[in-house]
Amino acid sequence: VVAVALSLVLWRATDRPDVLIAATGGLVGVTGPEGRALSKPRGEGFVAGIWLENDGAPADQAEAHQRPAFTDDDGVPAAQVAGQVFFHLHRKRHAERARHLCREGAWLISPLPLEGGGGPCRVLDAPRLRQSGSVAVFAGRDGVRVRTTAGHSGTRLWTVPSGQ
Repeated sequence: VVAVALSLVLWRATDRPDVLIAATGGLVGVTGPEGRALSKPRGEGFVAGIWLENDGAPADQAEAHQRPAFTDDDGVPAAQVAGQVFFHLHRKRHAERARHLCREGAWLISPLPLEGGGGPCRVLDAPRLRQSGSVAVFAGRDGVRVRTTAGHSGTRLWTVPSGQ
């Protein structure tokens, strides 16, 4: 009983990311009042299952997609976290709107390469995510803190930088 109680306390004390971005850019998860909300009802099922299981959420991907953290911003799934807006441009028609959505405080996340760049938004598209791996975003008093798989695990023998 003591071990179970201790594990529950440690699990609840663990710093949970406010936003999770799959290494492919194919799924975005945002922590909301009802648990982790997912940007899509299908696709990236393995990743979705791991995220929901780690959060202790007894829901499947379709249920998590129905949670209210994501809204529809003119046809594009979007979520607000700590003054930032996270757009999930997972369809070609979404990606074509990237320039229109790029503004200060916006994150453009896509499994497709996004043209342009150099604007005020933060772009996490296929080429960039190949270098960083999955991304976790933590909201705090001082803004957001970003943690990537590549930054956490470092360079491995089997890791090939993008463009080689």
